[in-house]
Amino acid sequence: MQMLIAILVLLFECPYCCLMVTFVQKVSQFADNRTYWQKALMYTISAIVPICLCAGISTITGNLCLFVAGVFYGLMALGKKADRDSMIMTAAQQDLEMNTNQ
Repeated sequence: MQMLIAILVLLFECPYCCLMVTFVQKVSQFADNRTYWQKALMYTISAIVPICLCAGISTITGNLCLFVAGVFYGLMALGKKADRDSMIMTAAQQDLEMNTNQ
């Protein structure tokens, strides 16, 4: 299971490593068309499943890297944090709206 997941991640992230295989371009295009949250979901789920099946130290260590990659894709999907001034203005506007609705 881990070897299959590793091959899929290799095809998704580094398609130039397998240029001699004919279907790599299709897999690469499919992976490039995915949004960050879809990649995050795919990587975290594919890291959790083998751990649930066999919770050995090598399984946990190997899939922890994939889980962390999924977490990073999730953080990239959330986007950048706003700067301080715009956050203060947004909070002030929300506070003003809450006070006028009462």
